[in-house]
Amino acid sequence: MTTTEFGSLGEPIDQTQIRVRKAARCLPRHGLGNGGGVTGATIEEMAAMVFFLEQGSKTELAVLNASGHRDADPVILTADEAEARNTGTGRIYERMSDYLTDGDPD
Repeated sequence: MTTTEFGSLGEPIDQTQIRVRKAARCLPRHGLGNGGGVTGATIEEMAAMVFFLEQGSKTELAVLNASGHRDADPVILTADEAEARNTGTGRIYERMSDYLTDGDPD
């Protein structure tokens, strides 16, 4: 089976449509999708990346507000630090997508 940006060739179109609908419904239900540009190798990865971006932003603002340093200069990670945090192992995207779409009728 060959993977494309629209899913897997050979996957029935109705299955692809279900995956797209689930992703589209789960984001607003969790207060996500406020304009961040996110892509992923799969629909499930894209939905997880939106969640991680939004939650990371909310956490950063909460920490800055709590510390009283809202106007502090941002901390920029080095390339090595960023690479150490860059992981997709452990089915992280699929597990987050399962969480976000839990209870979805499709």
